[in-house]
Amino acid sequence: TLTGTTGNDNLWGLNGNDVVEDMGSSGIPVYNLSAGCSAGGNAFNIGYTLVASGLHDVVLVVGGEGWHRGVIGIVASKLVDAFHRPVIVLSTDGDLAHGSCRSIRGFNVLAALEHSSPHLTRFGGHKQAAGLTMPAANVAAFRRSIAEYADNLLGPDDLRPRLRIDGCLGFRDINGDFAGEMALLAPFGTANPRPLFEAQAVEVVDDWL
Repeated sequence: TLTGTTGNDNLWGLNGNDVVEDMGSSGIPVYNLSAGCSAGGNAFNIGYTLVASGLHDVVLVVGGEGWHRGVIGIVASKLVDAFHRPVIVLSTDGDLAHGSCRSIRGFNVLAALEHSSPHLTRFGGHKQAAGLTMPAANVAAFRRSIAEYADNLLGPDDLRPRLRIDGCLGFRDINGDFAGEMALLAPFGTANPRPLFEAQAVEVVDDWL
């Protein structure tokens, strides 16, 4: 799991308005952020920078003091998309840490939490997404426990993203009727993923990402 130090603020992509604190023995840098974090942008940017500095980790754990609990699930999902690893985003509030977990195919995050349950106050969810609460003092032991569990289950091939194409689609076929038919397949989620189509013989003339 992710480790780091708080010795160099710039290493984590912080600005002068961010206050770096310490999460005790957990080894996770903790950030006191302004209300702008409520939109999730600051939390994701900091989380992305932290994860990029420790990409060898199987389970990615990032945490922040005062991160809005309403967005940590979104941040976790975006980090999973970016790094294709199970992600746990923690928000500490005093002596408690609240977390949101998102996973990848083949890793049951709820089973991982059950394995580490002695460190948790409560938890719940399903194979791909879960939530948890624990004493902040337990974070270090929890990280070690869930890392050990994941290391025994996940190998390099499990952490390699796979693109699953549902079919070929020509640009001329993308119209209002097609959009309406796709809408009938909703809602999308873990058991009903959003369809992904391939366009062939297409030349990329500009990359705006």
